[in-house]
Amino acid sequence: MSESTIIELEMGLPEKEFGSVLPNASKPYIVQPTSTGFALQNDSGQSIIIDKTVLSPRALGSARIPRMKVVITFDGHDKTEVEAYMKRFNRYMHRGGG
Repeated sequence: MSESTIIELEMGLPEKEFGSVLPNASKPYIVQPTSTGFALQNDSGQSIIIDKTVLSPRALGSARIPRMKVVITFDGHDKTEVEAYMKRFNRYMHRGGG
C-alpha cells in the first residue's frame, strides 16, 4: 500500500449542498457521515476521509459566497486512483456561473 495522499481545497458552496452531491461525486465509494465530515470506502477496502470546516462567507459587495475548507485524505491509493477520484469529484462539485 502507498502512503496517504492529502488534498486541501477551499470550496464555495453550502455545507448542505456539498453533502447532497458527495455520494454521486464519490461513486463507487460508500459515503458515511462522521463527526467532522465523511468516511468513504470502496469494495477493495480503500478508504477516503473527507474533513470539512465551514468558514465565514466571502463578501463581494452585497453578495455573500459560502466557503468551506475540505481536506481529502486518501489511504492506500496510488497516484492514478487519486487523479481519477479527483476528476470525478471536481466534475460533480463544479458550479457553473454566468
